[in-house]
Amino acid sequence: MRRSHAAVQWLVRFVAEVAPRTSGMGNNTIKTHLVLHLCEDILDHGVPENVNSSYAESAHIPLAKITARNSQKRAVSFTKQAAHQYIENLAVSLAWADVKSDERQRHTNSKEDEPETQEAVDGNSSHQFNLGREFRLAWKTGDECHWTHVRRGQNLEPAVKLSPLVSKFLGHYCLPGTPQQSLRCFTSYTDGRGNTYRAHPCYDGKPWNDCAMTDWEGVAHDVPAFIHTFVDLRQLPTAIRKIEANGQSRVQPGLYAVAHTFDPVNPTDFDTPNVLIGRYKPHFYSSNHRRPTLFLVDVKAISSPLLGTVDIPPFGEKKATRWDQHYLFLIRRKAEWSLAWDAIIEREHSDLENNVEDDTWFEQEYEKETADHVLPGGRVVFSVKTPEDNAKEVAAKKAEKLAAKKKKEGEAAAKKRRRAPERETILEQE
Repeated sequence: MRRSHAAVQWLVRFVAEVAPRTSGMGNNTIKTHLVLHLCEDILDHGVPENVNSSYAESAHIPLAKITARNSQKRAVSFTKQAAHQYIENLAVSLAWADVKSDERQRHTNSKEDEPETQEAVDGNSSHQFNLGREFRLAWKTGDECHWTHVRRGQNLEPAVKLSPLVSKFLGHYCLPGTPQQSLRCFTSYTDGRGNTYRAHPCYDGKPWNDCAMTDWEGVAHDVPAFIHTFVDLRQLPTAIRKIEANGQSRVQPGLYAVAHTFDPVNPTDFDTPNVLIGRYKPHFYSSNHRRPTLFLVDVKAISSPLLGTVDIPPFGEKKATRWDQHYLFLIRRKAEWSLAWDAIIEREHSDLENNVEDDTWFEQEYEKETADHVLPGGRVVFSVKTPEDNAKEVAAKKAEKLAAKKKKEGEAAAKKRRRAPERETILEQE
């Protein structure tokens, strides 16, 4: 905890640099200031979860406020009526949950709305997955754009179309191998671990496309990919057992995701344990491509979900071109976050030990600290106060307040004694 103090200050400065506040007090707010005392508070009072009051505040609404609002608010029967209201509300909630559970079960068992469940056997292992809504893409002779056909009873708009880039890709690479001049596409894919990846062209009026980490042959680390749609190529005729797409020469029949991938700006991000977010650029298979290159990614190569967003340029700079546009992806899974934070702590503490002239790591105006570490070079390292130091400081403050109180009482008594002769003189004159 002592070593993490420098890392907390580095993190606060990094947030201030990435998202500077240009109005009002800037980044000199109370919330920014209190974070600098986090390590000190943990040493004094334990982990923050021990004094978290959100659970009691959340339970106060259903246990007290709602039940009291539904009572007659009479002092004689208020407690009893509130208890009855809580029991009735609990019974209604359980009954409603049971009804919704039965409704979901009926919805799952219905043939019309049941998602397609498949099991693909590969050698001695099986790969189970669920597919979402199905829609077919069909082309007329000479057309570059497709026509969308939706199964009856589904909520996908018939006029919905994929982007022209995806449409031309499917029509050029995948359509020639299909027997009926149409392709089966799906809006989502759920793997055997329960992870759902969506590629809906019109979900509630706008597209919903997820990102995922994909495993590529010959690449050391997983590659981020933006999923456009899922296409079924399992029913390719025997005469055409493979297709080629943008350099992919071994695309066999199967279920694929149409996606474009990203290249890392710094290839060593995966090898650096303290890097949580990686910076990437869209992959262009050819220099004359105006848009990112699309690939067919086998669904079995999708390793995990991914969170990503477009990187905004620094304040005051112009937006980058599509070839130089950067994207940020959370490349570390949640289980690795603690290891990344440990690496950040060690890095900041190591920088503090090796840089003798830099004293900007610690905000002495924020903390009253004692020198408890002396480095081999003779430099004194300040850290947060220990519980013993805090107890001494509290005792000193109490003694100071007591001495000030006694001094004030003594001054008041002396002033009263000085005024006593004057009062006696006034009484004698009267």
